[in-house]
Amino acid sequence: MKPIILLLLLPFYTFAQQKILVSKTINTDKHTEYAPTISADGQRMVFQSDNNRYRVWYLYESTFQKTGSKNGQIKGKWSKPRPIESINQFGEKPSEANGFQTDFIAAPSLSADGNTLFFTATFHSGLGGRDLYYVTRQSDGGWSRPRNVGPPINTAGNEDFASISPDGQQLYFARPLNTSQAGEGCYQLYVAKKISGHWQTPLKLPNPINTGCEKCVRVQADGVTLLFSSVRQDGTGGFDLYKAVLSVNGRYWESIKAIKEANSTQFDKFATVVEPHNTVYFNSQGRKSPNIFKLSSLPDYLRLQKFAEASAKVLAQKNGEKNTSNTPLAANLKLYWYNPYSGESEVIRRWKSNAQTGSFALRLRTKHQYRLEASAEGYQSTQVAIDLRQSNGGGYPLADIVLLPKTTSKPVLALNNAPKTTTSSPKKATQQKTQPKREHKRQPKRQPKRQKGNKVKATLPNPAVYRPSKQIAIGKNRQIKKTTPVVAEPKAIKAIKDIQNIPQALAWRFPRIGFAYKSFALTNGNKMTLKNAVLLLQKFPKLKLRISGYTDDLGTPEVNQRLSLERAKAVQQHLIQQGIAPARLVIKGYGETKPLNKENRAANRRVELQLIEGDE
Repeated sequence: MKPIILLLLLPFYTFAQQKILVSKTINTDKHTEYAPTISADGQRMVFQSDNNRYRVWYLYESTFQKTGSKNGQIKGKWSKPRPIESINQFGEKPSEANGFQTDFIAAPSLSADGNTLFFTATFHSGLGGRDLYYVTRQSDGGWSRPRNVGPPINTAGNEDFASISPDGQQLYFARPLNTSQAGEGCYQLYVAKKISGHWQTPLKLPNPINTGCEKCVRVQADGVTLLFSSVRQDGTGGFDLYKAVLSVNGRYWESIKAIKEANSTQFDKFATVVEPHNTVYFNSQGRKSPNIFKLSSLPDYLRLQKFAEASAKVLAQKNGEKNTSNTPLAANLKLYWYNPYSGESEVIRRWKSNAQTGSFALRLRTKHQYRLEASAEGYQSTQVAIDLRQSNGGGYPLADIVLLPKTTSKPVLALNNAPKTTTSSPKKATQQKTQPKREHKRQPKRQPKRQKGNKVKATLPNPAVYRPSKQIAIGKNRQIKKTTPVVAEPKAIKAIKDIQNIPQALAWRFPRIGFAYKSFALTNGNKMTLKNAVLLLQKFPKLKLRISGYTDDLGTPEVNQRLSLERAKAVQQHLIQQGIAPARLVIKGYGETKPLNKENRAANRRVELQLIEGDE
């Protein structure tokens, strides 16, 4: 039986991913090769090394020389690295006077197209200790002189590990903490966004990205996948590699997963997915020194997100005529995304089509459903459904959107008690129609007596004509009477007013406060519900309110525990704003531990309220 078992296990060992040392033209035993970064096409690699006569950190570049391809995977070898002199020689030069040291230069990071290189340095032009710099590719293939990224990203402190998104509009980086783990310093990860050509104030990445000790952040070529190093309880030791994906609406990070195939008991950092090579490159401890590794093949969960691209125009139909040429229109565009977790559609983008051409472009993540709405003043809005659930990326055929002019008609007010006209026979009708005007003077038709204050209702057979939704009171001289609408008191508020004592109040059951997936934001409906709690707390000053937060079972228990507490805090803060003392509000988060309905996750995303005596 043993030989059979070994044969069954053989495919597993044969096809499992293996850590492979990148060619010896890159790696050495005597020196350190560190912080590899590779362009999205897999043609260029930059890394830092002390492989020079001064044994200081310099940056080096290597190009990939293609020798063939197999099963869509490019085969080849890396060229001998050459120093990037515009960076290495920019700062203080090694000399006997300074102990043959130079400025600290480290942590290079290429843009997806390979034409911009970010790095960390201590040049004299910096704003603090270590600053972020960048250089750009020149026409001769070399690099420009370094430029400081500047504030508000660089500060009087230290900034490290920069990584630029493919569109150049987000810069991820790290700032050190005053703590260390696994024998190394810990960092906190940030992102800064560029708006109108200017970097905005950086924001800390939320948990579950920042958990206390992170570093070496890299945004991948799809712009939404983040690879970073972290020391965590579920790790294998030291800094391990993790992956996270930004949600389609850009509000949270999901699919947090350890890259177990690459992680070791020592350290693993600076990971870059290179799909043309069907692998991920990263840094790890070699036989004698840190080296650059890759996996024998790319795990499916590390494959980058796919996008479909579309372009079209918004046109205005001239006077609603089909045979006339349509003209470009500067329309308001609104993109909706169907959130599969909450089951609701939400707006994820608002912008305008080009005023001169009416054109616009879309880049949408596949495997999702969208809806595009176009509107403009004086035109009927229209919506287009975009279903990318079966798409594998590439181009998406989107037709031009033609908006029709709005049709308007004057409102008509019909009054009751109007004279009724009936015809008993065609002959009689003809006589009435041909009767001379003077006969009307002699025998005027009797009008029914109009009573004061009669209520009338508009009756219009044409659906395009305005229809009053309520009866209108007509008074003296046919003037419309102004009436004050009577607003019925909500049943819940009336019931609360009927509560006379504390036992009745303690028996009151509040409706549950619902939340969207991964959200702790209160809706207007939630705030209306909380009015009942405010009324009872004001009516019975000795009572307190227990606020209990819950989540569904999606995500890790740790993340859900924090989310449930945030939901309880959101309710607490709203009640404090309504004048309720914080000491009267007792909050607790239960995470995913107490589901209401295992078949309906939306029902489990809630906060429950209960009046209590004392602290119970």
